[in-house]
Amino acid sequence: MVHWSYLDLEYLLSEFEGMEDLLLQVKESFWQKFQEQQRDLFCHLRAENFLALSKSAHLIRGGLLNIGLKEAAEAIRLIEEKANGEQMISPSEIETFLQLVESSYTQLDDFIRQRNRCA
Repeated sequence: MVHWSYLDLEYLLSEFEGMEDLLLQVKESFWQKFQEQQRDLFCHLRAENFLALSKSAHLIRGGLLNIGLKEAAEAIRLIEEKANGEQMISPSEIETFLQLVESSYTQLDDFIRQRNRCA
């Protein structure tokens, strides 16, 4: 049995049931934007621009929630909160978050493939 621990299945099924093509479009749109946004995280961190870091984290969190990546959204929420409080954030925290996004994104791909096979 496959476990979808990184995904908000309730959200995905309620929003995208029978519309896997739309989910694919939303997912791909997120990924394209995310490529720039992850660079922004590091730039803001290096510049110690906590306001910009918080805003970038908030945008990323919204995108993650739109495609049902609940665990990654929670991880970036914690980074966003630290940035709001101007607390130190290490590059390794962002790297760990990025790894979680990649794992979550892969799990979403697997979920979509399985749904398409069953359709």
